[in-house]
Amino acid sequence: MIMREPPRNDLFIEWIYTIDLDNLVFHIDSNPVFSLTSLPQTEGDFLAYIGSNSYGHRSYEPKTPLKYQFCANWSTPPAVDESVLEEYTSLQAQQSGDVLELPESTVTVLRRRYVETFIGALMREEAVYKNYLSFLEASKREDLSAKVLELTKKLLCVVLTPPMFSTEARLSVDLFQLLKTSGLHLPRDEKELLWWMRDNLCIYISTHLDDPKNFQASIATIVKEMQAHHAKDATRPKFGVVFSITKCTVVRLDSATSTVIHSPALDFLPSWHASSPHTEGITLLARLCEYLDDLADGCPGIKPPLDACQLRLPVELVFQVLECVPEPEAIFTAARASSILKAVAKPILMQPYFNGQFLTR
Repeated sequence: MIMREPPRNDLFIEWIYTIDLDNLVFHIDSNPVFSLTSLPQTEGDFLAYIGSNSYGHRSYEPKTPLKYQFCANWSTPPAVDESVLEEYTSLQAQQSGDVLELPESTVTVLRRRYVETFIGALMREEAVYKNYLSFLEASKREDLSAKVLELTKKLLCVVLTPPMFSTEARLSVDLFQLLKTSGLHLPRDEKELLWWMRDNLCIYISTHLDDPKNFQASIATIVKEMQAHHAKDATRPKFGVVFSITKCTVVRLDSATSTVIHSPALDFLPSWHASSPHTEGITLLARLCEYLDDLADGCPGIKPPLDACQLRLPVELVFQVLECVPEPEAIFTAARASSILKAVAKPILMQPYFNGQFLTR
């Protein structure tokens, strides 16, 4: 029987074996496991090397020799127009490992681990693994499917929205509602790849960031958009994130000198066989989110009126009172009442918040 979709395991199907002649991969239970160019030579080795990755998906065992392991045969990087590369060269961009000015703190570490936890939970979902594999097959950014783009935006939401949510985990929250609550934005068109998530943060979804030409072309594209926005408001720096699920980079456009500084292309998702959830890309984007939240006095979604009343008590005393308030919702209400109160509450609002509690209190 010819089928358009591969069968799924059920009570009557214990194992599924698929031979992918396009990518030379041997699949087990619909997941890539071995390279067709070098399969285990004995029955014992074949069975011994079948296992699961760190997130519970069918894969090869960690002890499997490298020559037998499935390796993502990502498509050839798309050609890049020389004029775009010339645009990048004309930027005279500086590459730096640190494009931010916010020193690390205890809150920095907690926010990063908070993000790592949610990304790890996402990676355990079967649909996420399938969409990741689909992403690897895209020949260019315009070929990304709607499901892959949804996954991309969900990952961006996890790492670039303030870590403060009330009744349900952000993994199950509707993306549009999540960003609306945070005062941030998604593109109007689901296929749009370039948009402003915050007033000072531009996002560009790309592919093949491990290829130098495609990396430079992506930087040139997002900087062009940032410069157009910067011409309207040159009072503060603008930031950009070029994101491709596996890799990411942060771009900074300085407000005073219009200098362009960007990070290298850093790993974002951990390896599916990783023993640690940490990656340089997650760390950098979590720090960027903290930096932007710091500029927004804690949370861009809390917008107090401009004509708010003035405080009659010393700021230090008001902060001590807020620290004693057990209900986070009461702190949010106070921060919405006055821009001064929001600034006072800023150290509290910067803390990760989940399921009705600030994690550091």
